[in-house]
Amino acid sequence: MLREQKVADVVVVQPPGMAPYSWLTREDALPELLAYPTRLWLALDVGDDLPRPLISAEPSFRLIPLLCHEIVHSSNVVKRVFDIGLATILLALFCPLIATCAMLVRASGPGPIIFRQKRVGAHGRIFTVLKFRTMFHQPELAFSPAIRNDPRITSIGRFLRRTALDELLQLVNVLRGEMS
Repeated sequence: MLREQKVADVVVVQPPGMAPYSWLTREDALPELLAYPTRLWLALDVGDDLPRPLISAEPSFRLIPLLCHEIVHSSNVVKRVFDIGLATILLALFCPLIATCAMLVRASGPGPIIFRQKRVGAHGRIFTVLKFRTMFHQPELAFSPAIRNDPRITSIGRFLRRTALDELLQLVNVLRGEMS
């Protein structure tokens, strides 16, 4: 069917009772999808109201890219599935810690909880890295990198940096496929 219809995107819907990613263990599923230049997506949070055909520009559920044009080898697909699985598990495990860090950052002073910065990723793609804010919020000042013993770093921020907890939110970047 993929060859006859010239399918560009395939959306895999995880049935509620099925173990996560178990569809990849079917002997014919992965080789069939790798044989054609399709993009593969995993649909999460899908209810009973799945539109047929799936052509909505803004679906009511989340789509996670599993297989894109740059990912052509099965080892890359396995790596992507591993990234998604591990990031999902770690986010679930660290959810209380993430919430605690967010509350500490909020208590450290005014400003956003999340620090966003543009970075260059794989294949030269620009993406927004997510971290907990560790410095005092001073939007009127031009951005400059942190220096040793930087007075702009909050006491909570110093702890978050020392323990690398400020980088926990990058698990979201991993889920988005921007980092590995």
